Amino acid sequence: MAAFQRVIVRRPGQADFMFSGRLLAEVCSPPPWRQSSRSRDLFDQPEWTCIRIYSLADGQLVVVAEDYSDLRHVRRELRVCSGPDEVVDLLGHGELAKAACAGSGIDTCERPENDADEIHATPQIPERKPEEVKPPCAGESSGPTMTIVSRELLEKRLAVAKTSSYRRQLSALERLRDADVERSLAQASLEVVTKLIELEDRFPNLATALRFFRRQLSLCLLSRERILQIAPVLLTGPAGIGKTRLLQAVAASIGAEFHAISCGAMTANFVLSGADAQWAEAKPGKIFEALCGGKTGNPIILLDEIDKVSGERRYDPYGPLYTLLEPATARAFLDECLALEMNCAHISWVATANDSKALPEPILSRFKPIDVRMPKREEMRAIATSVYRDLLGTESWGQAFQPELSSQALEQLSALTPRQLRQVLVEAAGRVAERTAPDSVADGRQLEISPEDIEVVVPRTSARRVGFV
Repeated sequence: MAAFQRVIVRRPGQADFMFSGRLLAEVCSPPPWRQSSRSRDLFDQPEWTCIRIYSLADGQLVVVAEDYSDLRHVRRELRVCSGPDEVVDLLGHGELAKAACAGSGIDTCERPENDADEIHATPQIPERKPEEVKPPCAGESSGPTMTIVSRELLEKRLAVAKTSSYRRQLSALERLRDADVERSLAQASLEVVTKLIELEDRFPNLATALRFFRRQLSLCLLSRERILQIAPVLLTGPAGIGKTRLLQAVAASIGAEFHAISCGAMTANFVLSGADAQWAEAKPGKIFEALCGGKTGNPIILLDEIDKVSGERRYDPYGPLYTLLEPATARAFLDECLALEMNCAHISWVATANDSKALPEPILSRFKPIDVRMPKREEMRAIATSVYRDLLGTESWGQAFQPELSSQALEQLSALTPRQLRQVLVEAAGRVAERTAPDSVADGRQLEISPEDIEVVVPRTSARRVGFV
């Protein structure tokens, strides 16, 4: 039987409801946009798409019902019931309600029907597949692993795809089979927490965000398997102040796989969830690519400039995120191209935005928002030092320059924004190289960037909003 867990139910426009309970049943039906128009016309009541029933330590039951008929305004209702009879009276005898009650061991057979209180939904109920997470065995060096898709279901989909004309679908399924469905799970460690503390010197204006990541990792260390899991977090603030660069540095320090998705180019839901195989240019979504092409089942995925998403409402680009950002539903995320459910519950989601008000409220409520300020001038000296060291470490010509900048050069660079630093430093290094003979550095002499090599250009103000690259 499942253990008691802390549950938070976020209801738009209302305070979060928190309790400790044991999940007895979770039943979901296809959301309205995947049902036929005829099935929607059959019912006058709202069509609930998910019902969960929890038991509390004192014997009470909690019923949570969710309605996704309008993805921008997801509706959740929650009731605390004193016993099974109240649950049946509340849910009635709809197919979804019957399945939820049956799954929780509540008998509905002999109770009278009450159409007025019934929560209706279409009777298509997907099979729920248990998540497979394997702890390390004694003597093994590898850590815990998980199964991202059911092997049995993958083989069935392959058999069907071989008889169809959808070649891209077959190719993707074969790639997944060849890569295997088992993935290791990255783990947290005290060493990683220490690395995050050291990042504060490089990102002084992002100390609040770094504290959030340290606390998340500290929580991971309390679990037996220490599986890396970070709650969804959104960094908001002016363009060009280092939000994206920080998240890249955090992922590198943690040692987790990192995938970045530019939301400015995300105009439809199939970017994440794939397009139906019937379309000529159909292909799997970016979530499948991240899990299929990666080595771990818990990567960090960045939604860069999430406030820049645009597209038609019927192809709502935010649509897949309503499932992916909730661990309970992320365990069975459907890729439309492959018609295959994937376990995405261990993915850590991070996002950046210049204006959080541009996000739909149901999406914003799924993130921990952290405001990021512009760095102060004295902080820019530390940031400039960090960017310069990174530049020397990543560029092939970096060994030709001195490892540190002079105090005068740092003072001149402190007038810039974090985004400008790398470009200005590359240009300054180019000026130094232009007047230096290649043979002069053959003996190991290192070049120095002087204040005269640094050209500070004040950016033009513009109404157009751009994010940090």
